[in-house]
Amino acid sequence: MLGVATVEERAGVVRTVLPLSGVGIVVAAYHVVLQIRPTVGATCSVDGGCSAVLYPMLGGLLTIPRLSLLAFVLVTGLSVAVWLTRERE
Repeated sequence: MLGVATVEERAGVVRTVLPLSGVGIVVAAYHVVLQIRPTVGATCSVDGGCSAVLYPMLGGLLTIPRLSLLAFVLVTGLSVAVWLTRERE
């Protein structure tokens, strides 16, 4: 969505991107919490428990749930910044 909106210079796509990235933040944050505290919720079974860290980077600091959370936060922040910049013009 963002790629097409960038190429076609559509500023109105923010109304679609913000709710979707907001939901993404919530889901990614839930996965980070599950990884930190596996007793919070569901039981996981594929390749280990909910706290299993697959593909750790930087000594386990960056995991797949944390990277997805970071990506959604960046998409949301940059979309809001572009939206506010366009409204001032």
